[in-house]
Formats: sequence, structure tokens, C-alpha cells
Amino acid sequence: MKKLGRKICVFLDASVCIAVTLSQTGGSFRLFKEARDSRIAIVTNKYALMEVELVLARKYSEYAEKFTGLAAWSGLIVGRNPSMSAVKTCLKLVNAEDAPILAGAKVSRADFLITLDRKHFLTQTARKKIGSFMPAVSPAELFQEYWR
Repeated sequence: MKKLGRKICVFLDASVCIAVTLSQTGGSFRLFKEARDSRIAIVTNKYALMEVELVLARKYSEYAEKFTGLAAWSGLIVGRNPSMSAVKTCLKLVNAEDAPILAGAKVSRADFLITLDRKHFLTQTARKKIGSFMPAVSPAELFQEYWR
């Protein structure tokens, strides 16, 4: 895979935002740190943030406010939700729950969709389907295969 030598923009799935809230080690936190240090731009949308808030409130209520601080610290950019037509285009590639994430990544013009969702985005079949939009990779894969 070709390594990128310029500042890249990555779109974060809710799973990455939840992971960084729960642990300040690993690839998810490194994304936020690299963004804080202005070496990468991290972007998500309101749809993904709503999912983050729901999961944190339901499963990890003691961490609910922590994510807000991490998002501000890192400079996380929150874009608008994609249009219904953009979401409909993505329904051919992923399920209805994940279509706003993939559409958001495409609309944001990110270089990568960063996710920890091994069931819906990181399977070989899913990667093939969405590859025409952009690569879907885990934080670790981004740093191992593309980062220099």
C-alpha cells in the first residue's frame, strides 16, 4: 500500500470515539493525539456523535462527559449529516444503520474511514464493496500501512 506523506483527513466511526473515551492507549487515542499535534485531521458527523452519546449513556455513563473534553482537546471536526440521497447510495453497500457513516465519510472527502467495527466495515467482503468510496481501516492499520 502507498504511504501518504501529506496531512491526511480521516472520518471516525462511533466505535473509535467510544474506544478513545474508554482508554487513552492504543490506535484510537493516537488518532486524537496526532490531531492535537496537527499531523492529521479527524472528522465525524452528528449521526456518529449521537451513537457515541447513546452508547456512553447506556453502557458507560461515568464516561459520558469525558468524550466531549477529548473531542475539544483533539480538534475533532463535526460535519453535517449527509443528505438522504447520499445515504441511499450507500444502502447498496452497507446496512441502513451504517449508511449514514459511510455517506458522511464520502461527503467529508476524508482519505479513510476509521472504524473498529469488524462485523460491518472491516470484513473482506465489506472492504471490497466500499473500496470504491474509500478504504475502511482500523486505527492500527492506518498507522502500520499508511503512516510515515
